[in-house]
Amino acid sequence: MANIADEFRCIGKGFCGSVWASSQADEPAMKREDGGPGRSLRNDWDMHNIVRNAFTSLKNNFDNMIVPQPHVFITGEDMDWWNKNVSRFPVGFSPCNTLVSTRVPPLPKPVRERLVDRYCPPQLAPLIKTNRGDEDCVVRPYLGRRRIGQRVSRFQSFTLRNFPLHVDQMEDLGLNIFIYAAKLADALAIMHWVAGVDANDVEFVLASCPHQISSPLTSDFLGEHTLWILDFDCCPGMPMDLAGVEQAVAAFFRNDPFFPRPAATDARDQGLWRHFRAQYIRTSDEMLRDSSLKKLPELFIEHLEERGRELAMHKEKLSTD
Repeated sequence: MANIADEFRCIGKGFCGSVWASSQADEPAMKREDGGPGRSLRNDWDMHNIVRNAFTSLKNNFDNMIVPQPHVFITGEDMDWWNKNVSRFPVGFSPCNTLVSTRVPPLPKPVRERLVDRYCPPQLAPLIKTNRGDEDCVVRPYLGRRRIGQRVSRFQSFTLRNFPLHVDQMEDLGLNIFIYAAKLADALAIMHWVAGVDANDVEFVLASCPHQISSPLTSDFLGEHTLWILDFDCCPGMPMDLAGVEQAVAAFFRNDPFFPRPAATDARDQGLWRHFRAQYIRTSDEMLRDSSLKKLPELFIEHLEERGRELAMHKEKLSTD
């Protein structure tokens, strides 16, 4: 039996699988392929490496955006590894494909407590502040969604894992949403035109900084933090042509609302979209430079805005029927 200090505990779950780590903060995270059918951790590994290499090839220009370092892909048949480690998982867990990568460091306790004090139902706050699972706190920046007409459910729940901060909440907390919009635009441009992937279902989270970062993001509420980019199992390669543009447009609207939305009705969101659009074009131009592909980023934006208008008209029609 493994020593308690060496046991793995679950720090997250997704449709592709569960994520585990030991109690040692500097040890890596392990993503197991034990989720829904049709999801490929092998594809996650391949695309993760491609995206990581794309970002690291750009040196220090984008050092406040981090793709975790992928360390090793463990198959379910790698008995050398599993004989040493299977006992560190709970009883009943069997070998399966596992991706080992740098762990995303959670936000520190003072930030977690501020989130609880601000957003948690008061009767749940003492539990959340002492719950081990809620120490694994990262924030999802939802710049493409505002909370409207929020009603308090009598079936209340709360968790700090993958905590969503909608754009109105970010404004209320005094976060500079234009900085985050620019960072997300940079990240998307790099994935499209350096990594050559469509960014389908990729996750963006705000979390703590590693020690080596030179220019972290900072705010009074979140303190020093950075943008982490992860989860590439649904992320295929993208042809560098019109078909690839259409593929990237579809991926944009399938993803969670991290990015500002085209065809927004709120004036604040319209301004945020313009900022995102300009930064995406600027960074894409920098990535492609004299390439014959320089027209593709503008086509992507044009098609996004056209699709955004179509979706807005469809939504309006449904509301009037």
